[in-house]
Amino acid sequence: MERSMKRSLRRIVLGIAIFAGAALGAQARAYAGQIPEGWTASNMRPIGYSDLDGRGGAFKLAIRQVNGRWYLYMGHLWHRGWSIVDVTDPANPKFVKFIPGPDNTWTIQMELHDNIMITALQSFSPSWGGDPSKPNNEGALIWDISDPVNPKLLSHWRTGGRGVHRVGYPGGKYMNVAAGMPGYTGQILVFVDISDPKNPKEAGRWWLPGQKEGEPRTGPVGSLHGPAFIDGTKAYLGYGPSVVILDIADISSPKLVGRLDFSPPFGGLVVHDVLLIPGRNLLYAHGEGTGDGCTALYLDGMVDIKDPKAPRF
Repeated sequence: MERSMKRSLRRIVLGIAIFAGAALGAQARAYAGQIPEGWTASNMRPIGYSDLDGRGGAFKLAIRQVNGRWYLYMGHLWHRGWSIVDVTDPANPKFVKFIPGPDNTWTIQMELHDNIMITALQSFSPSWGGDPSKPNNEGALIWDISDPVNPKLLSHWRTGGRGVHRVGYPGGKYMNVAAGMPGYTGQILVFVDISDPKNPKEAGRWWLPGQKEGEPRTGPVGSLHGPAFIDGTKAYLGYGPSVVILDIADISSPKLVGRLDFSPPFGGLVVHDVLLIPGRNLLYAHGEGTGDGCTALYLDGMVDIKDPKAPRF
């Protein structure tokens, strides 16, 4: 990625307002769209803004370059579907297209690599605007985005349950999803073979002991937020109350390598996801508050994985 574009990417934040890292001074320049009143910033100044054709709540962004132009793709919290914005000129972001999604279905998560985009579909609670009395869709949609502004739907992979909360796709043969599968409590890890993107097929799954109905618990049980961070034949996950390391050399039968539980001893702590630090035997792990008001203990920290069989905080 060009150095100049890396600087531009740092300016893109949710909203979608685009900021430059500099002290706020005189009146900011004109934008492609006018930033609504009430915004604040520290040591930054806005240089561009788009109201996304009137659809706020931009969520889960991904960006790619095609023929010298940069396209930003995103889901939405309060609208059902996905938007594309041309951000080649960060000071003048141009809304390109909204792709409608299914009604009464969460469409907040998406991921892309090369010419493949994957968008997640999931039922969602009334507290977020879902209506349990109405039908919803579920699973993951796989798109061809070789034409960056006209995605072509290739297939629809279904869970048969609540759907997909989060999807990871680092390229190659497999996507991984946090899926609400029938017969399980919460979301589990599922690998899906998309080598033929028109015919996705489940390739393997893994869950915490006790998530499967009728299965005894051997420790604290939670739900996978996802996605998994894949590095070679290892998968690293923030999984409910735990950090989990899996051996996925045989994708059809992932095997537990190591696990570090945070709850107990810290009650109510949920590990949202993890990030492998390049060149270091470290995982960055962070948490997510749960429950009314998100009052549970929060986590930001490093996990030592020098011995992957015994990760330690």
